[in-house]
Amino acid sequence: MKLPLTVLAILFLLVSPFLGSSLIEPLSLLSLSPADPQNIIFWHLRVPRTIVAFMSGAILSLAGASFQAIFHNPLASPYTLGVSSGSALGAALYISAGWEISWLILPGSTACALFAAICTLLLLYALIRKASHYSPTTLLLGGVVISFFCASTILFVQFIADASKVFEISRWMMGSLANLTLKDSALLLPFFILAIVSSWKSAAELDLITVGEDFALGKGVDVERVIFEQLIMLSLATAGVVSVCGPIGFVGIIVPHICRALVGHSHKTLLYSVAVFGGIFLVASDAIARLLILPFEIPAGVITSMIGGPFFLYVLFFSSTHGEVTKALDT
Repeated sequence: MKLPLTVLAILFLLVSPFLGSSLIEPLSLLSLSPADPQNIIFWHLRVPRTIVAFMSGAILSLAGASFQAIFHNPLASPYTLGVSSGSALGAALYISAGWEISWLILPGSTACALFAAICTLLLLYALIRKASHYSPTTLLLGGVVISFFCASTILFVQFIADASKVFEISRWMMGSLANLTLKDSALLLPFFILAIVSSWKSAAELDLITVGEDFALGKGVDVERVIFEQLIMLSLATAGVVSVCGPIGFVGIIVPHICRALVGHSHKTLLYSVAVFGGIFLVASDAIARLLILPFEIPAGVITSMIGGPFFLYVLFFSSTHGEVTKALDT
């Protein structure tokens, strides 16, 4: 399964930059000057957004697969711990304040969104350390509470902001890959590497934790350490995606389920498929967003939500995934 997915990913990465409101002929690039508008559009706009789309899809999918294993919940997502809401709050505060600042190579909205996401993680960590006992359920509930609080604060920020700022905040929260540059792809690369390394090095432990935490403890796994590291590292990687693209929903729910149906539940093979297929899925969604209502462009987050909503209902009401997860692994 690895080879077909890899070939498919290469195909999507090669084709996607040519698609958009103005189709670019592949052979025409050979004769265009560097200053030609089509050359600039291809190399400075479409290639970076395709790279960012692939890395973002891979990060969200890896986080979703790991979180579903850790929480024993087929509907867990990369945004379960409130990172998305915290990051969105940071961006909303930046936009509503009308600041025009940057930090190092980061645009102001990206820097504020990333800073707020990190603060959200630190707050959740502090709350868990203060709790009388630790468990994934406690962590999950803490993330839900923080998410609701941030969402309510965003509504308050929108209420007191002027109409133009409210529109800008709303558009940012739809999740878009438009207007991304090579700087954005360079910014996201460390988060991409972090997600890959942190998830794949714990693949065997995730298999055991999926069966049950007591079972994993009996096999010598430091369950608390593995869960904590996975949640923090993958939430941080997710924060990188949200700070660059905005919250793009449902990728981390849809892709792990599709890949489990294709390659099974063992994380040693699942995680590669999840990363590659997640990248393909978001690249394809972004291409659809560019082509669906030409000459206008839909935010990619709208496309993934339109696909993910019905899929979410299917998993919720018709899928037996939750029962199958603990039965399918043969250790």
